[in-house]
Amino acid sequence: MRHRKENDISRKRGNFEKHLGIAASHQRYYESLNNIVPNYVQLIEAESVDNNVEAIMENISYRSDWKTPYSLNLFDGIVEWLTNNKA
Repeated sequence: MRHRKENDISRKRGNFEKHLGIAASHQRYYESLNNIVPNYVQLIEAESVDNNVEAIMENISYRSDWKTPYSLNLFDGIVEWLTNNKA
């Protein structure tokens, strides 16, 4: 992200360091969701628009028939994670 910031003179990108910290928190949160329910969240590396679209479409087709019986387990896991981690 820092590389993108340095190479993009068309945007101001205010509060950049704050947003990096938020992104790190989100990353930990999504990883914890995957620990509760495997493959619940798919993390996509933003390489290009075409690659992003392809990855999203693959994920949508994978999940088209996916049903989660884990809703209470997932909720309890989220509550536990938020109790023990700074959101």
